[in-house]
Amino acid sequence: MDWIKKETFVLSANLHGGSLVASYPFDNGNSVTLTSYPFSKTLDDDVFVHLANTYARNHASMSKGTSCDYADEFPEGITNGYAWYQLEGGMQDYNYIWGQCFEITLELSCCKYPPKDKLSSFWHDNKAALIEYIKQVHLGVKGRVLDKNGQPIPDAIVEVTGRRHVCPYKTNRDGEYYLLLLPGVYTLNATVPGSMSLLQKIDVPNGTENFSAQKYDFVFSSVPTRTKSSSCPRKPLYSPEYHENTSTTLKSMNYLVLINLSYVVLR
Repeated sequence: MDWIKKETFVLSANLHGGSLVASYPFDNGNSVTLTSYPFSKTLDDDVFVHLANTYARNHASMSKGTSCDYADEFPEGITNGYAWYQLEGGMQDYNYIWGQCFEITLELSCCKYPPKDKLSSFWHDNKAALIEYIKQVHLGVKGRVLDKNGQPIPDAIVEVTGRRHVCPYKTNRDGEYYLLLLPGVYTLNATVPGSMSLLQKIDVPNGTENFSAQKYDFVFSSVPTRTKSSSCPRKPLYSPEYHENTSTTLKSMNYLVLINLSYVVLR
C-alpha cells in the first residue's frame, strides 16, 4: 500500500477468477462517495466505463455477457463493483482514492482455479484486451508544475474543474501530474496550497492514437511558499476565483503503468 502511494502509478488492473466480467469502482458506497443505489459512481465514471468496455470488447468473449452457471449476467461484460456486490477495502477503490491510480478488476474465468493446461487458451483470450487496456494510459493530459525558475513543485494539486477527488490529485516529487480523461475540453486547476491557482482550458485529443497524452506544464510566476497539507482535506484547498494564467508546454514524459499480476511493473 505504501508502495502504491509512494510511486506514480496511473493505470492498473487486478486479475481474478470466478466470473467473466470487467468491474470498475466504486466497490464500496457511503456518504463520502455519494452513493445512489444501485451504483456507486466515481467522479471519473466516464473514464472507468470506457476502461471496462475497452477490456471487455477486446476480450475473446467477455463482451457477450454470457453468465457463468451460478453467477449474474453482465450486459456487455462490464459492471459497477457496488452494483454487483458491496465490498469494503477493495484494491481498486484504494488505488483510485489514495494512489491516484485508475484500477479495474478483471474476472477472467468462470472457474476460480483453472488447471495449468488451460493457461495457454486464457492467454490467447486475453492478449489483445491486455494490450489495448495498457494503451489507455495515454488518455488525458500530463505535465509538470514548475516555479518561475523552472524548478519542479511537488505536492501541487492538479485537478479538473468539477472533479474534486476525495484525496486531491497531486504532483509527485518531480512535479509531474497525470490525469486520465476522455477526449474533450476541460479546465485544469493547478494549486500550491497557500498560494494562488493557475487555471487553463485544455482540448484533450485521443492520446492512445499517438501513444502520448496531451502534454501541458503549469508555471508559476513566482516561487510559491509551500505549506504542508493533509492527504485528504475535508474541503478544497484552493479557490477557483483567485488565479493567474501562465503556462508552458512539456517536452517529454513517460507514464508508469501498474498491472497487478504477480507484481509485474511496466515502466
